[in-house]
Amino acid sequence: MIKAIIIDDEERGINVLSKLIKSYCPEIQLVGAAVNIDEAICLVRQHRPGVIFIDIEMPGRNGFQVLEQFEKADAEIIFVTAHSEYAIKALRIPAFDYLLKPVSIDELQRAVQRLINKQAGAGIYNHFQRLKDTLTDGNPFHKIILSTVNGYYFVQVADIIYCEADENYTHLFLEGQVKYTVSRPLKEFVDMFEAHNFFRIHKSYLINLNKAVYVNRDSSVIMNNKKELPIAFRKRAEFFDLLKDFSLV
Repeated sequence: MIKAIIIDDEERGINVLSKLIKSYCPEIQLVGAAVNIDEAICLVRQHRPGVIFIDIEMPGRNGFQVLEQFEKADAEIIFVTAHSEYAIKALRIPAFDYLLKPVSIDELQRAVQRLINKQAGAGIYNHFQRLKDTLTDGNPFHKIILSTVNGYYFVQVADIIYCEADENYTHLFLEGQVKYTVSRPLKEFVDMFEAHNFFRIHKSYLINLNKAVYVNRDSSVIMNNKKELPIAFRKRAEFFDLLKDFSLV
């Protein structure tokens, strides 16, 4: 049995998740639930759970901030949220898994089975300290979730060729001629991808430098999907200075 606690400021959220765990996850022993940070710390110290289900959005502070208050916990972290925008941030950090509300039975069981498999293999690997380190050090992430009108897509950041602004929307062009459109301004992706060799060459374009194949010194860059993108005049000096840092000749 894997001991678990739930951290959620809403009693309803705790009750729903508790019933799902008790009904469909017999391998999980629910040892307590907390509605605030003080209760949560006490439960963690008292029961030393193997997994913590924590709601991301809570009044006054979010789940990321709550976790920073724990000194140590040998537990895996599974984020639970009704706010899809947090899914992107959740995957920036090494949490074990995440669940979107309303929690799906299949998704819950899948997360629990992964936990069981990991425990059976080499013991539960503690993501907790890595999670705290990431929150404070800003370590780069490798995968994001894109919320589109059709659903949620799991995307490797390394597969993104470039992003194109379209007013309050952003089009993301990936390897394999894949394109996604999300209702997020380009600036959010500029901030998100700054640690991954992305550069904003134009107010409308953010490119993955790893996907560039040719740069015209006058005005443009050609990506590996053969798309030619303009380099804004005010961006040229900064862009070419950046290229010099990587040049071998």
